[in-house]
Amino acid sequence: MLPIADYGSIAITIPHVVAVGSLLDSENHMGFEVFLTGLSSPITIGFSSTKEAGEAREDLIGMVAQYHVMKMLGPDFDISELDDEPEENIHEH
Repeated sequence: MLPIADYGSIAITIPHVVAVGSLLDSENHMGFEVFLTGLSSPITIGFSSTKEAGEAREDLIGMVAQYHVMKMLGPDFDISELDDEPEENIHEH
């Protein structure tokens, strides 16, 4: 089953999201653009407030990232395992 982001008037399948644009605020319409595979132009997801649009955008970015991590590394991958490196091996630039 494909992961889906449902915004009421539109549902987006996560594997088809290529990029998530920045927040938009034009003519009292808040939202963000979503670029999908197979489309030459992005779609705009609209919300009633900038706060709501920002939270939904962050959620979508998180879903896309989680999907790709699971696809590339498998469902049993634990990201916290990456934090097991001793601090003396960490070199800051």
